[in-house]
Amino acid sequence: PLRTLTAVEDDEDRLQLSRELLHTCWGLGKDITLHENILAATKKCKLDGHELFKRASEKDIKDKLKKNTDDAIKAGIFGVPSAIIDGDALFWGSDRFDQIDSYLEGGFKHFNVTEARNQWKDLPRGADRKIAPYTPSKV
Repeated sequence: PLRTLTAVEDDEDRLQLSRELLHTCWGLGKDITLHENILAATKKCKLDGHELFKRASEKDIKDKLKKNTDDAIKAGIFGVPSAIIDGDALFWGSDRFDQIDSYLEGGFKHFNVTEARNQWKDLPRGADRKIAPYTPSKV
């Protein structure tokens, strides 16, 4: 779905489709990697899903998504949905929108991306750590 979203040129349309895809995934529990679910979301947003799929396979869209991903990693983004406000206030998760509202109203201490990045920059990625294999417990 990220390339499809990247192919949407209008910011308001992209925001609307983002919300619809998040609702499809987190609200309805549907797999948004399946074309039929993306198409249903584009239809609800009155967008041409087939045209967006075609556009999403073009090199400029792939390059734009790669740049956006690289920029997000540099900014400390690690999951979807995420928002950085005022340069270093990071909010992650669809259940954090109320915290964003509270932060914007001045009543919430945010997670400081810059401080976290400095604390975590030398830690190995989770995939590189040695973790004991999972063994299910017997009941």
